[in-house]
Amino acid sequence: MGNDPSAGPGGEQPSILVVDDNEINQRVAVGLLRRLGHAAEAVASGEAALKAVAEKRYRLMFMDCMMPGMDGLETTRKLRESEGEGEHLTVVAMTGKATEEDRRKCLEAGMDDYITKPILKEELQRLVQRWLAS
Repeated sequence: MGNDPSAGPGGEQPSILVVDDNEINQRVAVGLLRRLGHAAEAVASGEAALKAVAEKRYRLMFMDCMMPGMDGLETTRKLRESEGEGEHLTVVAMTGKATEEDRRKCLEAGMDDYITKPILKEELQRLVQRWLAS
């Protein structure tokens, strides 16, 4: 893990936040990320995501698009509004909908990428490597 280009200073793995109101989806995503060697944790709402980001530095966030209360699109918009100059947390949409219209809405809300559910380990690994290497 010391040679991992996604590792932070001192070689520690960057933190990844999973935002999903479904506990099973949380467990699957966090479990896959941990098996891939990344530090990951989950919260169940957009409000909790914004609070977590205010308290801790994350390098990557996987955001469910359809949640009760503040959905993933609104949460991402609020996150982008709160980011300071030069700050940008990479947000990857997680959704069961795979239409081009849904993808467009996610990107317009400020999300950086898109992954469909069910999440495949190989696709998750590709996205993590892509965004943490940049």
